Amino acid sequence: MKTFFTLSLLLLIQFSIKAQQARYSYLVVTLSTHTDYESAVTREYFQIDAEPHNKEADPIYSLKYYRRGNDTRRALAAFYFEKKDSAVTYNYFLNTTEALNYMSSLGWELLSVNTVIASDVDFAENPYIDNRKASQAYTKMGSKIVYYMRKTILPVSPPQN
Repeated sequence: MKTFFTLSLLLLIQFSIKAQQARYSYLVVTLSTHTDYESAVTREYFQIDAEPHNKEADPIYSLKYYRRGNDTRRALAAFYFEKKDSAVTYNYFLNTTEALNYMSSLGWELLSVNTVIASDVDFAENPYIDNRKASQAYTKMGSKIVYYMRKTILPVSPPQN
């Protein structure tokens, strides 16, 4: 009898978990590298480039971009690594770890990391072909790292009467 009660309880728990199964939202992200030549110390920073049209990623889309030029407010900007209580977070991260930690703080988890390799054809002038100016084709190769993220979305339970 005790075994029957235990098995029934486990079966009931399993059905209740499946009924409240969480959904997932997925996001593909790349991190682009930029160089800040205008600050007192020249340094590189990273920006999160997330694919659009994911309503769960609104906090990532609302990150403010680093302004260049004669913007005096830029000197007072609260970047993520020095964020205290500022209402604005800039899309400015010191390294990849900091950017991924920011996404993790929003509930995103890293699923996979892949490298995407792309090639393109470009043309360059070559003055040494038949003593005349001519264009010569060459192949450009590049790669970037792609991060696949997932966020758990808990189901909204219906109101109880």
